[in-house]
Amino acid sequence: MCVIAHRFGWALAHGVDALDDVPVLAHACDEPSCQNPTHLLISDWGDNLQQYRRRRDIPGSPLHDTRGPGGRARAIRDALLRRR
Repeated sequence: MCVIAHRFGWALAHGVDALDDVPVLAHACDEPSCQNPTHLLISDWGDNLQQYRRRRDIPGSPLHDTRGPGGRARAIRDALLRRR
């Protein structure tokens, strides 16, 4: 079984059974690597897509990052490692 990381975090915070009532978890901060359960919102596919379209072109938004979630996560990791 494979579980998306933020759904796993939601299950840790709210219990595994809580996932049954959550069709989609949206990120209030738009940062895909964020695991803060207070940044996750219960949503549905339509609303999540509408929110994405509304915010994807905002300069500085994680949704506007052309590196994608993986590239952004690697860049954040590398920046943190350089600060040591």
